[in-house]
Amino acid sequence: MFVVAVGVMYVQSLLTNPAAPPTLAVTPQVPEMTLTSSVPSERDRDVQELVQKVPLEHRATFVSNWNHVNSSIDAWDNFLRENPGDPLARDARMNAVQQREHLWERLVKWEEF
Repeated sequence: MFVVAVGVMYVQSLLTNPAAPPTLAVTPQVPEMTLTSSVPSERDRDVQELVQKVPLEHRATFVSNWNHVNSSIDAWDNFLRENPGDPLARDARMNAVQQREHLWERLVKWEEF
């Protein structure tokens, strides 16, 4: 009995409720982000120019990742100044540098398109 009642209610809702209005597809505006670095380098200036060629929907994510990896490298540099003999810190810093190189390679590939 319950299943029949639910079925009747379902059919009634299909017949009485109008179709949902069409949704508007709008591209969201991505806020501009600036590159931050404690010591700007030549590469940072190159990145600033090349990042303009990154598609708008990926630009904020790229800039955020670039800033994050640079701040990570700065943090490891500070740690290594205080603890120069720590081998794990050197490896962690090297990993961060490799991440930055990977981001650079992706940025250069975007420029090729």
